[in-house]
Amino acid sequence: MPTPINPVTQPPAGSSSADRTAAGSLGKNDFLKLFAAQLQNQDPSSASQPEFMQQMATFSILEQMTNLASAQGQATHVANVGLVGRTVTYGGTAGPVEGVVENIAFGDDGDTLTIGGVPGIPVSSVTGVR
Repeated sequence: MPTPINPVTQPPAGSSSADRTAAGSLGKNDFLKLFAAQLQNQDPSSASQPEFMQQMATFSILEQMTNLASAQGQATHVANVGLVGRTVTYGGTAGPVEGVVENIAFGDDGDTLTIGGVPGIPVSSVTGVR
């Protein structure tokens, strides 16, 4: 008889905020752990072959989507690194400001630039590049 899985009430030890989507909800890694446990504890005689193949296809699709999202994030970082040394225009508090990008900082909330000695300017505020 399969062992029932109790609901998760606390984050697993060692899980990071990147594993979680919102407080109290399960993230991608939590789903993968539960899915792997289900596959390990599944009685092969009770699941039909099409169901098992559907589960494996779902797992494969999720993994590929995760890989694609990771690659897209890396491509964004690479594109943003290309701004270093370039003259950009960004929306400042008193209107458009122009300056040379000196540095880039990668963060969970988005990349930020140091432009003309002013740090913490979100890449999303850049309106032009020369």
